[in-house]
Amino acid sequence: EDRGEKKQSAKSYFYATEAIQKDADYRATREGKILESLNEQQKCKVEDVQRRQLEVLFSEVPDFELHFPPGIYDFLLLPLEISKEDERANRSHVDKTSSYLMDRLWRAG
Repeated sequence: EDRGEKKQSAKSYFYATEAIQKDADYRATREGKILESLNEQQKCKVEDVQRRQLEVLFSEVPDFELHFPPGIYDFLLLPLEISKEDERANRSHVDKTSSYLMDRLWRAG
């Protein structure tokens, strides 16, 4: 009886995987159609995105713009956008160098 349950489980897994793939394909097709229907102004609302990022960063400060010193531009306060490859390289470098600090035999210099 255990084998019957395993076969049923494998069959269920296969159908579930197939359904997930179909859903992903449908979603990609739908997103593509939606993106094609948008004009350039609707696609590139960078200012709206940056505004929302600032609101999230300063969510606990009401009227946060009033507290900025003169000459400070909003976009300078946002985190830098880096590619996933650069982030991965930076993270591996930091992990490697911080591992030296955990090594009892490592000495500076």
